[in-house]
Amino acid sequence: MSEGDGRGANGLSERIMADLKDFQRDTVNYVFRRLYEDKDTARRFLIASETGLGKTLIARGVIARVDRSSSGAGRPHRYSLHLLQRGHRSAEH
Repeated sequence: MSEGDGRGANGLSERIMADLKDFQRDTVNYVFRRLYEDKDTARRFLIASETGLGKTLIARGVIARVDRSSSGAGRPHRYSLHLLQRGHRSAEH
């Protein structure tokens, strides 16, 4: 597998990022910047939004972005990702 054919790690990362909607890609870039690039980097980051806006896709994009940035950098990034789904509760009247 070569990196440019879409099957290597960088190719997969590029495809994941390309499949995101603009607002999802903007969120991925913002999260990455806050976690890795800003002078006062964040140690944790919470993404919360309405159902169906792509929080899982954003998490996947963040992982792809981290993998892409650590490729060839000589040091892997360490991260822990927690995906939580709030259980559906019926309204109490």
